[in-house]
Amino acid sequence: MKNNLSPRKETISREREKEFEDLYRLYSSRLVIFAYRILGNWQDAEDAVQECFVKLWDRPELMAGINAVKSYLYTSVRNYCINLIRKKATHSKRDGDKRIQIHVDDSDVERHMIFAETVQLVHQKIAQLPPRMQEVFKLYYLEGKSYQEIGAILDTEPETVRNQRGKALRQIRDSFEGLWALVFYYSSFNWLLK
Repeated sequence: MKNNLSPRKETISREREKEFEDLYRLYSSRLVIFAYRILGNWQDAEDAVQECFVKLWDRPELMAGINAVKSYLYTSVRNYCINLIRKKATHSKRDGDKRIQIHVDDSDVERHMIFAETVQLVHQKIAQLPPRMQEVFKLYYLEGKSYQEIGAILDTEPETVRNQRGKALRQIRDSFEGLWALVFYYSSFNWLLK
C-alpha cells in the first residue's frame, strides 16, 4: 500500500506522535492518582485520564495552542471527574439512591493535585536509587514485607536488608530536604487564608 502523506507531513505526524507519547508518559500516572482522589475508583480514574488524552489527541489544535499543557490536563481531568460524579448521581437518584453527594471544591482539587504530584516525585526519587535499594524499598514499603521475607527473596541477611532500607530512606529524605520547608510554608499559608 502506498503512503499518501508527503515526507514533510509524515515527519510532522511522527513528531506529533512522539510529543503526545512524551506527554502521556510524563503525566498519565499522576493524573490517574489525581482522578482517583476525586472519584475513589481506580478504573473510573484510568478511564477519565484516557478520555482526556483521547480528546487531546483528537484535537491537535489544542496541543499546539496550549502553553500550559499540565494545567490543561489537570483541568480537563477534574472536569471529566465532576461530570462523571454528576452523571452517577443522576442515575442514583433515578434508582432511589441518595448516598452520592457532589462536593468538589477548588481546595479539594488543589490538595488532590499536590498529592498526585508528590506521589509522582517520590516514585521518581525511588527510581534514582541503586537497583538493590529500590528493590528493598519497594518490598518493604510498598509490599509490606518483613526484613526476613525480603532477605529470603533477595538471598541476603535480614540485617543487610535493614541497612539497605535505612540508606534508601535517608537518600529519599535528603533529596526532599528543601521541599519539606516549602510544603510546611504552603500548608501554613493556606490555613491562614481560610
